[in-house]
Amino acid sequence: ETFEKNRMGFLQFQDEETVSHSVLSNYFRPEFLNRIDEIVRFKKLHRDSLVEIAKKNISEKIALAMEQGYDLPIEDINVLAEEIADMSDGPRSIKANIDKVLVDPFVDTIVQV
Repeated sequence: ETFEKNRMGFLQFQDEETVSHSVLSNYFRPEFLNRIDEIVRFKKLHRDSLVEIAKKNISEKIALAMEQGYDLPIEDINVLAEEIADMSDGPRSIKANIDKVLVDPFVDTIVQV
């Protein structure tokens, strides 16, 4: 029974690998694909994870501002983190959205003074 479960999982993995290879073959030449040893597929992060990542990055920006002697006024970090997470496509775009929503306007106010 255990063997069958493992075997089925292996077959499912093989099917996903075949689909991935088939999709990639639409974009890349066979010579290039033959050089690829392994295809790693990532699952999309849940919204809760994106919110936690946004909170961590916002906290880092607040700490950096405090180190420089500035107060970065944020009413509710949880609400801001949720807004940033909703704007973001994934973890990479969180930092860019934090800069756009929080850091850039803050820097503009410092420069104007």
